[in-house]
Amino acid sequence: MVKLILETGSLYQTALRLNCAQSVVSRQLAALEYECGGRLFHRNARGVRLTELGEQLMPHVETIIAAAQEMIGSGKRQVIEADEEVKIAVGPQIASYLSGPLVNEIRRIHPNIRLTIGDAVSDNIRTDLKEGRTDLAIFMRSGRALGHDDREIGSGDTYLVGLPTSEATARKTISFSSLAGLPLLLPSQHTEWRRSLDATAARKRVSLTVVAEANTPGSRAAMVQDGVGYLILPMLAGSAAARLGWIAGDVHAERLRASRIVDPAIPIKLVVSIGSNRRRAVDLVADVVEKMLRELIKDAPPVEPNEGAGIAETA
Repeated sequence: MVKLILETGSLYQTALRLNCAQSVVSRQLAALEYECGGRLFHRNARGVRLTELGEQLMPHVETIIAAAQEMIGSGKRQVIEADEEVKIAVGPQIASYLSGPLVNEIRRIHPNIRLTIGDAVSDNIRTDLKEGRTDLAIFMRSGRALGHDDREIGSGDTYLVGLPTSEATARKTISFSSLAGLPLLLPSQHTEWRRSLDATAARKRVSLTVVAEANTPGSRAAMVQDGVGYLILPMLAGSAAARLGWIAGDVHAERLRASRIVDPAIPIKLVVSIGSNRRRAVDLVADVVEKMLRELIKDAPPVEPNEGAGIAETA
């Protein structure tokens, strides 16, 4: 794999050659770098190149790869000898599904790992990951390029959500320009998600009417149910996040209705992101999280947005 990365100069191109997801290549490379004790490649927008350590280890890379694949490929239980804390930031809607089952599963297979779970609604989540205040984050993000330590779990688009009697959500799609003048319930301006919406509005020269700002899902859920305004929320493709959404039950029961925003569409991704303080315990927890979320997505039936859909929000 390392030689193929060198040949292609890109993790993405390597994944295409291997006919696998880029996250698989990233995981294998991360495991290899963990075993080697440092980065093997410099990564930037132009591609990848060997670090000094990578150049030193290239003659021994096949032996090292075999050891790394043994570590990550068999799915065998790996034991943490001493108690270790892993700090996780989870989007509040994902937390409602994930937190309890995750704690139970980690206690079962890795009893020496202690989880500390917090909210991933802060605009500082990337900084927290980089500076080691958070080890692992699970959240929805707008459709920018993934980072090296991001694992993409699912993707989708952004939807307008309102009462089933509202004209704005009567069709399966709604153009972004048609949001002008609608009473909107959005998170505060310091959040990445809100800034992304505002930037799109500025590019399209659309004036958004925000009647209330709230960063807690419960507040916005109550307001939309009372007819105060509309929500703008991401949704994974094929209703994959049906059980992740705090409003999914209301949409499914037709108490609310969702229309996909187009022209432009606003792509989103569900990601598991690993921080700078990378340790064996963090990788083990990330593997469990990824498996649980992928099983959820795999089992979710495809549903048209206006016929019931799972909503999962960024912030």
